[in-house]
Amino acid sequence: ESSYYQQFGVGYVMDKLPYLDPDVSKRLGRMITCRRQVLHYREEHNQKLHTSLVEPEISFPKFISKVAPEIDHSLPTMLSMASSYTGTDFQVEVPSRPKGTEGRGLDCFECSVCFIPQTIKSSHHWKGHVFQDLQPYVCIYHDCELVDHLFTGRDEWYIHEGRNIG
Repeated sequence: ESSYYQQFGVGYVMDKLPYLDPDVSKRLGRMITCRRQVLHYREEHNQKLHTSLVEPEISFPKFISKVAPEIDHSLPTMLSMASSYTGTDFQVEVPSRPKGTEGRGLDCFECSVCFIPQTIKSSHHWKGHVFQDLQPYVCIYHDCELVDHLFTGRDEWYIHEGRNIG
């Protein structure tokens, strides 16, 4: 299953960065697929945990509507919001911190990326947490021993890249 999606990841990288070394494009595409698998696993695991905690209910026959429910396609998904590349500008958008009924950002909530309860008191810290969950950094050197490693932070990645220069 992952190899099917991997071709799209590689194609995406090659489309956005056509002059990039083909080996690096393949590595970045492979890591996009890996990241998607991690996000998918987290979501699936969270659903299993929640369904295992729910006691079974007695179900009664329901009438099935032949009209399909309306889906709001204007709402971005977590994966589509993770990043957007626009030509020469690189801008990363992170979904807003969850808000309470009064419209103010919550301090304690379940993260929509890692599905772990978090205490985050600012939008800045929320953005940092999302990036840590997404693990957006990958080594770009050919002979690196960490070829398939996803770095959780820019500092860790930067230090690693600095060691490979030479």
